[in-house]
Amino acid sequence: MKYLLLIGLGIGLHISAQNTELISQEVINPSFTSLIDTTVFYSKLTILNREIGLFESEIGTIYQIQNKFFHSSISQYGYKNYKETKLKTATSHQLSRNLYLGININFHHLYIAETENYRAISFDIGTGIVRTKFALYLLIENPLNAAYLDNDIESRLLINPYYLWNQNLTSILNIGISHHSGLRIDHKLTYNYQNKISISIHQGLKPFRYGFNVGYTLNNFQFYSQYIHQNHIQNTGFTIIYTPGDV
Repeated sequence: MKYLLLIGLGIGLHISAQNTELISQEVINPSFTSLIDTTVFYSKLTILNREIGLFESEIGTIYQIQNKFFHSSISQYGYKNYKETKLKTATSHQLSRNLYLGININFHHLYIAETENYRAISFDIGTGIVRTKFALYLLIENPLNAAYLDNDIESRLLINPYYLWNQNLTSILNIGISHHSGLRIDHKLTYNYQNKISISIHQGLKPFRYGFNVGYTLNNFQFYSQYIHQNHIQNTGFTIIYTPGDV
C-alpha cells in the first residue's frame, strides 16, 4: 500500500475507554486495539489527485468477541483502472501495565484494467509502551516481504513517539523507514479544546509538506477534515467516527 496521506488529530495520552481518536491516525497500529475497549465504526476518505480521480478510503470497526477486542477494515487505493484493496483483521494483548503487542493479518487484492488480478497475504506486528505523558509505538509492516509478484508490497518500520505537553497540547513524531520509499519524517502538533474541538498543524520534513487538521465532536460522532500540500498537489481528507451507546 502507498503511504496513507490521511492526517489524523492529535492523541491525548490519557488513554480512556472512549479515546477513539486513535483511529483517525494515518496508520492504525494494531496495539491500539487494547486501548479502545468500546465498539467503534469509522470511515475515511482522502482525495489524492482530483484530475485522475486518485483516492484512498477505509471503512472499519472495532468490536468485541468474548471479552477481547478486534479491529477489522477494508481499505482501497487507486483510481478507475488501478485499485489496491486490503482486508485487515487485527487484535492485541496487554503484556504488562504499560506494554501492548498487536498483530494485523492482511489480504491484498490488486486490480489493473485488462490484465490479470493479483492476490497476496501479509502481516504486521505492532507494539506500544504507554505512560502518563509519553508513549512510544513501533510497527513493522510486511516483515516477510509478501508480494503480488516481486517486491511490490511495501515493507517498512514506523516509529511514533508521542508527548503530552499539557492536558490540551500533544506532539506526535512520525518516522518511517522503507526499502521502497526511503526515509520519512514529519511532526504534528495538536491543540484539543474541552474534548470538543481539535486543531492540528502538520509539518513534513522529509519529504517536505505541510497542512492542518480540524476535528469536532458531536454526541456519538467525531468529524475530522484535513488539508495537505506536497509538491504542488493539494490533498483533502475526511474522517467520521461513530461510537454507539450513551454519550
